[in-house]
Amino acid sequence: MNRVMLIGRLTAKPELRYTGSNLPFARFSVAVNRTFNNAQGQRETDFINVVVWRKQAENVCNFLNKGSLVSVEGNGKLSLAMAVVFVAGYFPAFYFMD
Repeated sequence: MNRVMLIGRLTAKPELRYTGSNLPFARFSVAVNRTFNNAQGQRETDFINVVVWRKQAENVCNFLNKGSLVSVEGNGKLSLAMAVVFVAGYFPAFYFMD
């Protein structure tokens, strides 16, 4: 099972785009605070890139702005570039959800 649930704030206003076959989609980034402190006693933030499709994309673009508090639930998926980073021993601060 590959389910991810995130609660955070949008880092920018989502922009509605269309594929070559006129399918609407929107990409945006959600800033998610970690629940624990690092060695310096500060909380770190992860920036998660999200892609939504069809009617959800239109609704996101119509009703959400930078700083909006959002809850995102979906399937997490690493991009090919992120998989290469994992192989090299680094852990990325984001991955794509769809």
